[in-house]
Amino acid sequence: MRILFCLQFFALTTNAFLNPTISQRQTNVLSNDVEVICKASSLAVEEKVADVYTRFGASKDEIAIDFDISDLLQWVGTKEDITERVMKDNKEFKREFAEKEVSKLLLDSEVLGRLVFYEKNKEEIIRRRKQAEEESLSNPTTLATYATWLIGGASLPLIRKTFIDPKFESGEWSNIEIALPKFTELFNSVLGGGGQ
Repeated sequence: MRILFCLQFFALTTNAFLNPTISQRQTNVLSNDVEVICKASSLAVEEKVADVYTRFGASKDEIAIDFDISDLLQWVGTKEDITERVMKDNKEFKREFAEKEVSKLLLDSEVLGRLVFYEKNKEEIIRRRKQAEEESLSNPTTLATYATWLIGGASLPLIRKTFIDPKFESGEWSNIEIALPKFTELFNSVLGGGGQ
């Protein structure tokens, strides 16, 4: 809207130079009117922006530079909503700490952009994740891996109880013993030192 008024102003001033029938006074009156309208429209835009920040619950300085706060307000919610989500996700956080973390988060435009993107595409992301999980469970390699772990985990105690323990009990197998030299003997032989 501001651009439209500025273009009209440009057209009027250009027309004054090209059309000699328009007097200087008429041009000044028209340009003053356009200037007043331009200022009024810019004030309305600034009030609208300030209103968006007020509804969000933060000042313009608390939000990342060049980030569209209206998207954040529409898809994620207010600053209070974000704080509540952080506290819900991290139950050990106290309110003051959660508010500090949210303040840090609001200054990072990349994080805010990803948060808005996730909220916009949440249903699609969840659908794709479920589809990938279903595909991975129907994959024969995945099923074979699960089966191997389950059968191996259940059969090892059975093999030990049925075959290994009876061999040790009958004396057919004996415990493996490795004779290590005494530390002092090893120390004396390596260093050639005395003392027992």
